[in-house]
Amino acid sequence: IERASFVVCIRKADMRLARKIFIKQRHKIKLIRTRIDQVDEFKGQKRRSERGGLQIIGVGSMLGVKRIDRFIKVLSILEWNKIPYNAFWLGDGPIRPAIEAEILEKGVRLELLGHCSKKRVISQLRNADLFLLTSEYETMPLAALEAMSLGIPCVLSEYFGVRELIRGESNGFVINFKKLDSLWLGRQFKRY
Repeated sequence: IERASFVVCIRKADMRLARKIFIKQRHKIKLIRTRIDQVDEFKGQKRRSERGGLQIIGVGSMLGVKRIDRFIKVLSILEWNKIPYNAFWLGDGPIRPAIEAEILEKGVRLELLGHCSKKRVISQLRNADLFLLTSEYETMPLAALEAMSLGIPCVLSEYFGVRELIRGESNGFVINFKKLDSLWLGRQFKRY
């Protein structure tokens, strides 16, 4: 950082952390936000009844850090709260057999669509009511940003800096998996 002209951060949380670590060079640390078109009207409630339940989508490689087990846990809570849904995961990876076994064990409805082209991902997102991201962490949750740009509310797992993406629950909400309350989560999903 001493030789750099400046350092770019794309989230306020990253900028604050970098400025704490590099106190002498804090003037070099700049924030350049990743912008997407803000969509004021989210479409979840109108479309839900048309298809017999909430259309929930997750996107990403099937790796441990994506915490697809949490995705399945959320679906189990929806079952427990008697909230109708259809869920889809776009992506593939080494833990797919374990995920398939967990889907059978928990009895949730999660269709694994495997690796998909960018065109198919966008098509699936356009048909979704909610985007669910249950990762342990993401450096920049691009799939969530893509969903938001299409007007799809996002349900994101709590990790450093993620709250910057959610505007007072108008475009989704954040789940703290360390303090997960099934009734609260059910009420949140019923809003969509």
